[in-house]
Amino acid sequence: MSDRVNGLVITLEKDIRLDDMELLMQSIRFMRGVANVEANIVDSSDWINQQRIKVELKEKMYKFIHDNL
Repeated sequence: MSDRVNGLVITLEKDIRLDDMELLMQSIRFMRGVANVEANIVDSSDWINQQRIKVELKEKMYKFIHDNL
């Protein structure tokens, strides 16, 4: 018996304006078996998380370089 899927998550490589995404979202809605398509709107917590990840990566890179000299 094969596994069943009840949804998909698509991550975009960068933030795109909602009006530029409408055609893609409409195309996905027309696909067989699709019940709904919603956009995830960017908010301030997204920016905060991006900045924290950058800081964490910088710290790890610095530690790696410092430890290997």
